[in-house]
Amino acid sequence: MKKRLMVQVFLMAALAAPLSMFANSVQIQYQAANISGDEWSYTYKVNSAPFAANEAFTVFFAQGSYSNLQAAPPSPSGWSTFSLQPDAILFTNGLYTALALTPGASLAGPFTITFDYLGLGTPGSQAFSIDLFDSNGNLISNVTTGFTTPLSQTVPEPATGLLLLAGGAAVVVLKKQWFGQAE
Repeated sequence: MKKRLMVQVFLMAALAAPLSMFANSVQIQYQAANISGDEWSYTYKVNSAPFAANEAFTVFFAQGSYSNLQAAPPSPSGWSTFSLQPDAILFTNGLYTALALTPGASLAGPFTITFDYLGLGTPGSQAFSIDLFDSNGNLISNVTTGFTTPLSQTVPEPATGLLLLAGGAAVVVLKKQWFGQAE
């Protein structure tokens, strides 16, 4: 009976371990700073494996909520950064893009943009995407998407919940095995 229990525990651990592969490995955090009035800046911190050459992250600025986007010069070493304005006529969001020019370009930044915030209060989280391009600038694939989080907020890996669930299931099975034998 003990051998069977050990096999069950081993199988649960073996099944739970690969769940961490499904965790989104890219996290973009922001620090918002009010410059004056409606003028703000975001400084982004990217937590990721090193980017490949021609891999970019893009942060989107909702049309109607932001204007006057200005990528702060100079671009970080090994990167090309630019911004595009939101367009009410074309119904498009604005964006800030940082493109890695060399493999493994430093993610230390700073990746900073200034803008006018048209909403009330403090600007918040934004959608982002990580994309891979060929040497001619053609999109090869979208690597991942997500939402930025405040720099002061820690974000658990998405697979953490699954790992906790697997551990809880293991405890239940063990408890039934041990207390089931006593009866």
